[in-house]
Amino acid sequence: MTSLTPYSESLERVRSVLVFFAASAANSAVLAELESEVRVAVAAARNALLPMEDVQSDLDRLATITLPASAAASASRLMKGWAAMAFERPKPGRAPGEPDELRS
Repeated sequence: MTSLTPYSESLERVRSVLVFFAASAANSAVLAELESEVRVAVAAARNALLPMEDVQSDLDRLATITLPASAAASASRLMKGWAAMAFERPKPGRAPGEPDELRS
């Protein structure tokens, strides 16, 4: 059995929260949990050196395959916004404007 990467594991958690998103009236608790899981996915993606566009594409795909079309569009917009905001923040321990990659 292949083990999941931290990024793929975080995407699975996003998908599971999307199931609650679909089943509920998108209350504040579900939205807060979804935002939290998106931020975890972004952190894992940044550690794996994935670009923001790939993460946003993965989040959009998750919304599309998990939710009905209208709910998917709303969830995708929210998640893409949260991902963009999370990508704009420097990694913990880094000064703003300092590159994420190590230089020799």
